Amino acid sequence: MSDIGERIVALRMKKDISQADMAKSIKISPSVMNRIELGTRAIRDNELIAISKFLEVSSDYILGIDTKNYSTLPKTLSRPTDILSPDEEQLILDYRKLSEKSKGKIEGIIHGLLMGEEQMSKDA
Repeated sequence: MSDIGERIVALRMKKDISQADMAKSIKISPSVMNRIELGTRAIRDNELIAISKFLEVSSDYILGIDTKNYSTLPKTLSRPTDILSPDEEQLILDYRKLSEKSKGKIEGIIHGLLMGEEQMSKDA
């Protein structure tokens, strides 16, 4: 069994969820889930995101990059870099696929939205 598979199995068992139920919930076949857990099949990005979201841990934890088990941390942390939600992780993955020109547009949009929200806070 791979380290990734071992972490997934441990988290799944901690939640008392069968392999088949988890596979169904994240919309992959039970055989694929089994092979991921056994380490005989590499985990794909979309599967990693779905599994980490389902198990309520970071994808870095599942991959063994960061071995802190974030499932025990509070949902609101003092620094946004402490943990990313699955939606935030997906945004980052999508952002990295963009051209430099598109990244600049996204940064401009975010900056504009933040300025608008600051102004609304001042007006309130």
